Amino acid sequence: MPSWYLLCEVRGQISVGLHVIANTYQNNPATHVSFDIVAYDTTTTFLRAKFHLRANNEYEPSFKYKKNGSTIKLWCKAGDILALFNRTPPTILELQEPDDDAINITGDI
Repeated sequence: MPSWYLLCEVRGQISVGLHVIANTYQNNPATHVSFDIVAYDTTTTFLRAKFHLRANNEYEPSFKYKKNGSTIKLWCKAGDILALFNRTPPTILELQEPDDDAINITGDI
């Protein structure tokens, strides 16, 4: 069953590159998205997302993010997740519902 996962929490003067391949159910196509996350301070904190492959149906995995000062949290709702990090942030892949004020990622940002 698909669940929400905190993919990563990036904070403390770090930049992280992340590739995610996820699907909601075994018999559905996967979604592939790349993220660039920079969390240095409140003026140089950003998130970029680029979708390379999309399921484009009601079973597509969901993504959300939240910026809070110099911290960025990224969530994914999926059944299967492959996450490749170029640098390991302090928090990765925890079963966790997104914050109520998290923003949906519906396309490239």
